[in-house]
Amino acid sequence: MSKVQKGTKFEKTVEKVINYIYSKYETVSVKHNVLIDGPDGDRQIDVLITVTIEDLIFEIAVECKDYTGRLSIGKIDEFVSKLEDIKAAKGIMISTNGFSTGSIKKAKRNGIILYSLTDKFPLDDKELDIQIIIEEVIPMETEFNISVSREAGLTMKGETIIRDPIIINGYHLYDTLKDNWKNQTLNFKLTTAFQDINVAQIKAPYKIRYYINKKNNITDEVELLNLSMKLKLKINYYTIGLNELIGLNVLENIHESKFQMFIDTDTILGSLPNAKPTSKTYVDNFTGVKAVFLIKGDFNITPVGEFYSVK
Repeated sequence: MSKVQKGTKFEKTVEKVINYIYSKYETVSVKHNVLIDGPDGDRQIDVLITVTIEDLIFEIAVECKDYTGRLSIGKIDEFVSKLEDIKAAKGIMISTNGFSTGSIKKAKRNGIILYSLTDKFPLDDKELDIQIIIEEVIPMETEFNISVSREAGLTMKGETIIRDPIIINGYHLYDTLKDNWKNQTLNFKLTTAFQDINVAQIKAPYKIRYYINKKNNITDEVELLNLSMKLKLKINYYTIGLNELIGLNVLENIHESKFQMFIDTDTILGSLPNAKPTSKTYVDNFTGVKAVFLIKGDFNITPVGEFYSVK
């Protein structure tokens, strides 16, 4: 990886972390690699934070430095000049390997906030490492129970075949269930027993498609007396040390010696192959410092059966 590629990758990581911090504010935007007019030409900003308050706009420039050593006072001088040229409201400098004593003093005197961004949390004792508990939830089986009243059944014409795909109220039942799982809109309990579930898009009264003539694809609908859906899950448990995570981002405020950690879905999924399988008993009885993350596996199962009855 070239120096340019390495620098750009670090800038994108910084952009992602800053987006985490400001995502709850609707009036804040974060952009990578922005050019702003200066008195002597364009000035390049690694990451630009724009804050809008009514008619007022404040710009915060973020400078990213992925260097092998601590940043010298000269880098602070260069950044001060850039901030003056673009008339930024504030400046933030983020480094992978810290700052020299002189650069810290110079930055503080000029109101520049300094951060270090690394992939390790500083622990003096490995025994103090925080344990990350990962609960992987995987759909295993689905079960659909369908019933039609005797009166409604007598109105059904032709072959009256109900078969996969099950179409209810115009929705493909299984595909809609799969989409709800993928979009995290399906409510479920953390249990491995069959449990009742509901699909928000499909509401009573329920009308199911059936075939009058399967060969010629002639269909009609009949109202259901009852529809129930059940889901069975498998839950796998894993544990991994905080500093074993791949893609962990730790942000240290140099002036205040405060740390912030940022762990996203990609970090957990990327670290899963290195995690150690464990049991629910271990997780339930663990008494140390821990953080628990729930991840959901793909919904790639086939329904175990559709049960049709006339009552």
